[in-house]
Amino acid sequence: MSNNTPYLQRRGNTFSLRIAVPIDLLGIVGKQEFIKSLQTTDKNIAVPLALSHAAMAKQLFYELKHMPDSDKNKKLIELLREKKHKIQFEEQDDSSKAT
Repeated sequence: MSNNTPYLQRRGNTFSLRIAVPIDLLGIVGKQEFIKSLQTTDKNIAVPLALSHAAMAKQLFYELKHMPDSDKNKKLIELLREKKHKIQFEEQDDSSKAT
């Protein structure tokens, strides 16, 4: 598949976002890249989603690079709490659909 959209990858039939973590942030982030399913098989939907998520990731990378070291841990803890809350919220939504 010809892929003219950066950060977009097809995994099976579903599109995913794939973005590398800058080398100077590897020690802080703890990963070499982020991969997130876009939960769609439609490229017309996947392209804007991938670009939107990539923009958010790039903004986060910029903020982490330019904030004092003492604030980096606080920012990462805040992001982890947000992610945990979002996951719990999604799990609640899934369980309410099952009933």
